[in-house]
Amino acid sequence: MSYAEPGLRAGWEPDTPVGDTAIRRFVTNWVSASASPVTAMGGECRADDAFAAANLGRPAGFFNSATLLVPMGDDTVDPTMAAINGFYAGTSPGEVLLFSAWPTPDLREHGWQLEGHPPVMLRAPGPPATARSSDLDVTEVGDATALRAFEEVAIRGYPLDGTDSRPGGF
Repeated sequence: MSYAEPGLRAGWEPDTPVGDTAIRRFVTNWVSASASPVTAMGGECRADDAFAAANLGRPAGFFNSATLLVPMGDDTVDPTMAAINGFYAGTSPGEVLLFSAWPTPDLREHGWQLEGHPPVMLRAPGPPATARSSDLDVTEVGDATALRAFEEVAIRGYPLDGTDSRPGGF
């Protein structure tokens, strides 16, 4: 059976259900987690069939990132990278990170360099292995006070080069 056979899906088409694969769930959740704080802080986000990107418009570490939604093929590298680079053109985001669940070709000719190969970590289905502390309170950041608390944790826990690490500057 050939991948070109009619009706055979690759699994990353835009209409593929989010729960189709663990990688699809991860990429979809990663994109949402990347866009939410940038949107809340007045930044710009863009998504199309090939990638999703977030731009705070100033150096901000992980908040300036693009995520591939599909693997890049020989015929899609140039247009995808041109679109990503175009999204950040005219702004001063500092370092921008590109995340991909798939191997990518060498992107140096497009102005990018390899940062590393972070793993995708999965937890087996079922209840957590250990009980959650009753003191733990997970809340959505929904106001300025909560945003400041989130910012302080991010600054102390993930010092990022090129960011303004003063409260209110991150």
